Amino acid sequence: MLKVWLIVYHGTLVGGSWGPLPYDMEACLRVAADQNADWTARVDRGVDKDGNALTAEQIGKARQIRFACVETEERPEITYDGSGPSGAE
Repeated sequence: MLKVWLIVYHGTLVGGSWGPLPYDMEACLRVAADQNADWTARVDRGVDKDGNALTAEQIGKARQIRFACVETEERPEITYDGSGPSGAE
């Protein structure tokens, strides 16, 4: 049986996941859209979640992060370990 997962991508790599979620794909897509809007607004302001200023390098890395939803039986594998390039072009 397919389950819904909220995924955080860093470039093309999976950096984290939440789930299986207790709601359907449509609700997950709304959550992901809200998270992406909030994330983009903070990065555009140049601050982290605590309101601390980000460096240009941190902003560049933060712009590679996005939230998305997937349906799969198993938890998606984490493929980003934070130690190198994200795979984004």
